[in-house]
Amino acid sequence: MPHIRKYENRRLYDTGASKYVNLEEIAEMVRRGEEVTVEDSKTGRDLTQEVLLQVVLTSPTGAALVPVGLLRRLIRAAANPVLSRGIDPALAQGLDLFHRQLEALERGLPTFPGWPPNAAGRTGYRHPEPGADLQEPPPSPPPPYDPGPGPDDAADPELDALRARLDALEKRLRRG
Repeated sequence: MPHIRKYENRRLYDTGASKYVNLEEIAEMVRRGEEVTVEDSKTGRDLTQEVLLQVVLTSPTGAALVPVGLLRRLIRAAANPVLSRGIDPALAQGLDLFHRQLEALERGLPTFPGWPPNAAGRTGYRHPEPGADLQEPPPSPPPPYDPGPGPDDAADPELDALRARLDALEKRLRRG
């Protein structure tokens, strides 16, 4: 398990390999299935979450994961202690749910030889290593969602009332 120390000058040092590393090298360690930990060299504080978030956000598609409007809202909320107390746990719960859903998805997909295990030690659907010998093809995508025949939405007064409330809320949001 690679152990990285982060120094005041922001340099990252892999204590096991006895060399300085960059964010892309840390990303590669994670892709190989290694459990990377990062600590502050002076205080010993765990910086793993902070550095891994930095790895995600500096990746070519990382910044596109979080919409600009949400980033602005999070910054504004962080300045307001009342909002922050409500938003922080809700965001953490949402991301944790997403994490658990991804783990469940990985467990349900076929495995391929030469692919690293995930954090739970199971091999899941991942991009193969260059030159990997794939013995079975990747799974085909699921069929598109078809809700099938349902009740007549127009005849439901409760649904009409909910639609009217939603329209009113959207108008208020546009104004404010």
